[in-house]
Amino acid sequence: MTEDKNIPTPETPETAPVAPETAAQRLPALVAALVAVVAWVILILSNGYVAMVVAAVAAAIGFYAARKGWRTMAAAAIIASLILIIVTGAFLVVINYIL
Repeated sequence: MTEDKNIPTPETPETAPVAPETAAQRLPALVAALVAVVAWVILILSNGYVAMVVAAVAAAIGFYAARKGWRTMAAAAIIASLILIIVTGAFLVVINYIL
């Protein structure tokens, strides 16, 4: 009495087709990483305040890019930007407190 019936099963996340990533999904992560590197270069060549602003922009782009493709690249940009902000901010607070 057991017959194999061709009953369609609902698609689960494991069996659902995955669309390939497009360049538009990868672009924000690449831009965030590039802006984070530019922030570090600005820190070397200019003052810390400008670098902190650019790093904040890179972190914002990274948080936006974390919802799209290349999440690890976006996470790396966020981490690099936030480290620059925290370390430079702490350094500037200490320098301003001493002086």
